[in-house]
Amino acid sequence: MKKILTPVAILVSAFAVTAAHAEAKVDYFAGVDAGVNFGGKAKVTETTKYTTDFKTNAVYGVHGGATINDHHRLTMGYTHGEIQAKGDDSDDAKTDVDTLQAQYDYVYGLTNNINLTGGAHAGYQWYKDGDDLNGMLYGLQTGLEYNIDNWTLGTQLAYSWKDQKAKDDYSEAKMDGEATFLTSVSYHF
Repeated sequence: MKKILTPVAILVSAFAVTAAHAEAKVDYFAGVDAGVNFGGKAKVTETTKYTTDFKTNAVYGVHGGATINDHHRLTMGYTHGEIQAKGDDSDDAKTDVDTLQAQYDYVYGLTNNINLTGGAHAGYQWYKDGDDLNGMLYGLQTGLEYNIDNWTLGTQLAYSWKDQKAKDDYSEAKMDGEATFLTSVSYHF
């Protein structure tokens, strides 16, 4: 038994020492985003229950982060957009929405220049006119990107669930999920 355990113990120890001394390759990047938020919904309860649909609106933002060992990407991003209920075209019905979120993506290289990405995100949203609705969001995303020297051109499709509710004496509103399509340009340092 000792003859079997000794080589196994040496192999495990050698692997542990090698893994501990391995240096991670870190690639830092920063970029800009532009895209479309596909609206989403709010469930409202007053004297009756109903759903309010929101219009599709443009979003834009900035992001930065690091890719570790070519496959694990951590990103912090900020986006700005608007929401407006469908059927209400007055300027009073629009409100600004700011989102700060962190996301993780696994980067899978399809070719030398093309990557498929997928991961999860979590963040916080602020509404200019609707402080009671401010709250967390979390979701999943997938994307495709093309690398040119130090630049990356990418697209991403994301779905976010929201933990955002507002309540007063007469009504209650709960924000539902939303889908977002973003294009991005990133520079790698």
